[in-house]
Amino acid sequence: MTTTEVVVGPADTPARIRDAAREAYRRPREGAPHGIPDEILQLVPDRLAARLAAGAGERDVLCSNIGAIPDSLASLGPHRTGGFAARAMHPGLPAPQATTSTRLAAYLCAFAGHYTLALVALDADRFPDAETLRRHADGELADRGLRAHSW
Repeated sequence: MTTTEVVVGPADTPARIRDAAREAYRRPREGAPHGIPDEILQLVPDRLAARLAAGAGERDVLCSNIGAIPDSLASLGPHRTGGFAARAMHPGLPAPQATTSTRLAAYLCAFAGHYTLALVALDADRFPDAETLRRHADGELADRGLRAHSW
């Protein structure tokens, strides 16, 4: 897995963000602290490796393009799938570690001719409830001529 950073401004288009992300992935990936090879994390005890890598890859917003969902998930037994959303899960990770500095996570996937954007708010001050998150998302999408159907 590779993590990179792209700074996004209000005037940026999806095309500009995509190009910036492509360029960012060409840079060295994150992991060990600056100046230390990532391989060092494999050579030291897990506790020390965790301390060395603490904070690597954390950003205000995490965006993940999950991509196309396979047709094999179009049904679950005899039931046809009406929609599909996907996002990362971190079972067993204590809440303070899960939300260290990432404020919002966004996961995009394509299924049956539709795109689903799953948003996970991790900053209770900015997004105290689902309605606040939905209002922000609807506003951003409307600014780009898009309309969402929430479910």
